[in-house]
Amino acid sequence: MNKNLFYFLTPLAIMFAYIMYHYYKYSQKEFLVNFPIESFDPRDPVRGQYLNFRIIYSKSEFLCKEENKVECGCIEVIEDKNSEKVGWISELKQCEQIQCQPFLKFVCKNGVWTIPHSKFYLSESLAKLIMEIPKDSYIQLNIQKNGDSHIHQLFVKNPYTEKLQPLEEYLQNLNIK
Repeated sequence: MNKNLFYFLTPLAIMFAYIMYHYYKYSQKEFLVNFPIESFDPRDPVRGQYLNFRIIYSKSEFLCKEENKVECGCIEVIEDKNSEKVGWISELKQCEQIQCQPFLKFVCKNGVWTIPHSKFYLSESLAKLIMEIPKDSYIQLNIQKNGDSHIHQLFVKNPYTEKLQPLEEYLQNLNIK
């Protein structure tokens, strides 16, 4: 009996520890920074309620040659053309040579330096209101001390107030009007 209980509880304990680790990791707001984004492809309703986007890291192209190579870039926070404080990546170096905080890890995929974020999930009720990301939009990344990141929020500029607001809030306000 005790042996069966052990075999039953061990996987549950491992799953619980895994979930708690990721919950803790993603709930820690180390450094929030906005990056300008542009729409990449229209939303594909067959593949789910995801908006595709491309992050604009710097004024120059982010091209690379060695597939799956990992490098890191320092984040500089500057004011962009819309007077919004946004992050830019100055230059990429080997991660061991990085002397700044915060920094982002990039991986070379298909000849371009990328991070794993290129889609933003919307609930089904809001997704039918939008096909692609509007201009002057920003993705807010939560950047960890080790250079890892995840999406915290997607912001769009409200054309009536000229202020940034979360995409869900913007779409809910459109739906009400």
